Amino acid sequence: MDNRNDSSQKAIGLIDDTITEILSKNIGKAKKTFSSLIILKLSLNHNLVNKIYEFGNIFKNKEDIAFSFIQLINEKLKHEKNEFLYLLKQEILYNYSLDDKELEEFNDKTLKEYPNNSEFLNMRGILYSDMEEPERAITFFDKALECDKDNPIYLVNKARAFLDLDKKDKALEIIEYTLSKNKNDTNALEAKSFIEYTEILDEERKELENKQKKIDDSIKTLKDDVKNSKFEFIALAGLFVAIMAIVMKIITFDYQNFQGKPLSEIIMYQFAINLPWLFAVLLILIVVAFIFFRKR
Repeated sequence: MDNRNDSSQKAIGLIDDTITEILSKNIGKAKKTFSSLIILKLSLNHNLVNKIYEFGNIFKNKEDIAFSFIQLINEKLKHEKNEFLYLLKQEILYNYSLDDKELEEFNDKTLKEYPNNSEFLNMRGILYSDMEEPERAITFFDKALECDKDNPIYLVNKARAFLDLDKKDKALEIIEYTLSKNKNDTNALEAKSFIEYTEILDEERKELENKQKKIDDSIKTLKDDVKNSKFEFIALAGLFVAIMAIVMKIITFDYQNFQGKPLSEIIMYQFAINLPWLFAVLLILIVVAFIFFRKR
């Protein structure tokens, strides 16, 4: 056990040295240090795996040097296969590869060699997440968790997959469970903040949608009011003209021809000559009433 720990610590030290040399652009020396790393006989543990994550992250946007390090791993894999070498290559590919197909094919190969390795199962889940297949991703994150229960990285990845399914409550439940194991877990805290942020955005989006709906309704009401007002104006103008025509006929009526006639006969005559205008008034009043009640 002590020998394994010593080898693991030595590997972590060599990875740190390689990272420093790459950042210093001393690629030749970094390759020599890396060559010393990949000949070690190692068993994976969480500390070493986390350091391999850190190492792989160095190769983002460094495709040219990444390829040379992969070549060193490939040469070693011709003579010896182990989980450590596969994981190193997987993390380099994941960070530099512009083509997920290459990583997917390599992951297929590693899972055939090590079907119960949680890291390779987790990577398959990540690939499915990247392909926007969250249900399949969750299946592989669950398989990874069966091999390494309560691994915070796998749990957070699973929570993100549920978030892709728009199941925020389930995602938050997983995050809270992860934080119950380690309240300072950075990935879980970031994921929780992201979920809370999306909830704020959703509330703001709903509020904006409600405001937009109110604006649209107000515009529609205004258009209807303008349309109705136009009809009302026409109807009232017609009513005014009809009434004025009746008034003018009454004013200009020659009453001298009806002197001595009974009042009832005069009224009947006035009614007869103004009948068309009275019909017009009645029709206009019906139109006005219709417009009024439609608005109500």
